[in-house]
Amino acid sequence: MVKISVIIPVYNAEKYLKECLDSIINQTFEDIEIICINDGSTDNSLNILEDYGKNDSRIRIMSQENNGQGSARNNGLGISKGEYIYFMDADDKIELNTLKDCYDVIVKDNLDFVMFQLINFDEKKGFYQINDYDMPNIGKLVGDSIFSYKDLKDLIFQVAVSPVNKLYVKQFLDDINVKFPEDVIFEDNIFFWNVFLSAERIKFIQEHYYIRRRHSLSTTGKPGIRFVDTLEIHNRIFEIFKKFDIFEEYKKNLFNKKVDSAYGRFNQVDDESKSAFFNQMKKDFSNMLEEYGVDSICEILNGFNKNIFNNVIYSDSLNEFNLGIEIDKLKLNIKKLKSQNKDLNKKIKLNENENDMLLSSNSWKITKPLRFISNLFKN
Repeated sequence: MVKISVIIPVYNAEKYLKECLDSIINQTFEDIEIICINDGSTDNSLNILEDYGKNDSRIRIMSQENNGQGSARNNGLGISKGEYIYFMDADDKIELNTLKDCYDVIVKDNLDFVMFQLINFDEKKGFYQINDYDMPNIGKLVGDSIFSYKDLKDLIFQVAVSPVNKLYVKQFLDDINVKFPEDVIFEDNIFFWNVFLSAERIKFIQEHYYIRRRHSLSTTGKPGIRFVDTLEIHNRIFEIFKKFDIFEEYKKNLFNKKVDSAYGRFNQVDDESKSAFFNQMKKDFSNMLEEYGVDSICEILNGFNKNIFNNVIYSDSLNEFNLGIEIDKLKLNIKKLKSQNKDLNKKIKLNENENDMLLSSNSWKITKPLRFISNLFKN
């Protein structure tokens, strides 16, 4: 048995794969197996894997027909021999001390999993940080302590759901019998919530060990109709929260995140997909109305999310929906402008009152002839 199994789904990643593999094989922690799942690649990825495998006996290669990351990760889990599991994406890389640092912490504190920060890398912009991956509020709250979801309250929704910034105990994953769904994208969310809500001992290392590459060839970089899977993902998340008997406690967050995410993904997809996406939203939101009731949803949804929901439900077409959203945006902007102008209007009114007082004062009246003569000379 090895200490850590590193599982890497590989699909047409020839451009970045060598960097990824180099960051793994050169880890300061050497007691690892590297399970590479070739997910039906049609480029040179498999040849690269085989070349690396010739020079490093720790590399194990498995090929499957293209079935997505969820399937590849599940198959990797199925053949893994490590006491601990680490997932890696084939177009990213990690710092060379990542596995050593995480292993030391997870063993010392007897954790279910340990997580860390990620940093983005774009070939044009370079490195840049975002709150979703920095998780600053989580760091401030938990510091160096051991915690579970119960300690975070509403901050649970600020934990990065990605599996690539976590080292897991294999026995813990086996005990809760967790798998990635294979029929949808954004499958990370389902795996994360099952794992996160089951874990009793978690720790957060506030270090940017993982370099996430942003490019148009990634799964989430190619917006299309499959982005509508976000609706099904959130429905399954609802069921997970019900399973753990905490749905009512977090229902407000869950409803708002679903509507916000659906509209965000709708805006990302290409124009050809928008009509089909709208129809799916209408069907899904109608089911929500039937299951949870109008009063419940209207009370829970915040501001613009309520506008989005209502426009989806009451619009008969994509054009009608878009028009309704634009009208609501205009109303919202007008409301903001009125709010911003309140102070300005108060100042204007105050100045008008001061001017009226000045014009009616004796000194203003007495000096009127002098001002008239002064203006004559100016002209």
